[in-house]
Amino acid sequence: MRLSLPPFDDLHVRRALNLALNKAVVLQARGGTTEGSVATHILPPSITGDTAEMDDRDPYATPNHEGDKAAARAEMSLSRYDRDQDGRCDGRVCAVTRVQSSPR
Repeated sequence: MRLSLPPFDDLHVRRALNLALNKAVVLQARGGTTEGSVATHILPPSITGDTAEMDDRDPYATPNHEGDKAAARAEMSLSRYDRDQDGRCDGRVCAVTRVQSSPR
């Protein structure tokens, strides 16, 4: 994700993506809980003071880390890339190719 390029140069698009993403599936694809946990922030302990308060910080929390389409669409509707405020990114800049994961 290049933050300097559309549509990711818009904070609302990035927030919507964080809300829509099923982080539990991503974690499972990377080896499950034995390999790690869902990261909820990127601040290192040297900045946060290694406090428990930061360990619980999750600005884009969704039930079971499975994503929340309604919340994502509400956030996306605030973006300048959603011209009709329907919760979907509009225009050529928003075109993406959907990739299906192959079974293991």
